[in-house]
Amino acid sequence: MIAYRALCILVLIFIISGCEKKELTEKKPIVKSRDFFIEKCNIKYKERNFPINGKIQEITALLGPQDRFVEQGFKYFWDDLGLQVSTLPNSDSIAEIKWWLDETNNSEQILPKSFFNKEFILEGALINTNTNIRTINETRRAYLESLKEPDTEERPIVETWSWDRLGYERFCQNGKHIRVIFRLIEKDNSQKIGSITIMSDTNSTQQQ
Repeated sequence: MIAYRALCILVLIFIISGCEKKELTEKKPIVKSRDFFIEKCNIKYKERNFPINGKIQEITALLGPQDRFVEQGFKYFWDDLGLQVSTLPNSDSIAEIKWWLDETNNSEQILPKSFFNKEFILEGALINTNTNIRTINETRRAYLESLKEPDTEERPIVETWSWDRLGYERFCQNGKHIRVIFRLIEKDNSQKIGSITIMSDTNSTQQQ
């Protein structure tokens, strides 16, 4: 009887250890309720649609009034989010959306009063100042393949018109497309990101 009880206890311990091991090795799913979540042609802020090429009023309705407006470049700043939204000259139409993660080597002097320190998910990849382009490309590739959707095509991040600007374009089902531009902090092998800019094909072609 004692031997039978001991055997039952051993079996129970084995089952529990197997479950714990499975929980430790299991990958955590991507949580879409993160602060900013970008998948293909859609941006969400805390699970609410974030306009890419709408009006500035749509963003203020979502985030609340901006902290500052700078006429030079028609820039609206949400300082606590490290977020800059630019409009077309003398217009309320959105030209570009930019998240500042860190300072870059460009001459742009007007920045948010704080850098973005929330959670930013780009097609499965968690992005912050410690993330490099190689890691993002690898994570995005695995995530997009896992979706198994016919309209999902991987767009690797590649160098654009200078060493510190990398990006990709994504063509949307509605016939439009968006451009995502990453500006690097320094010219080295780390490929760490200073800012992320998103523009649509209806946006201005002003330089990031």
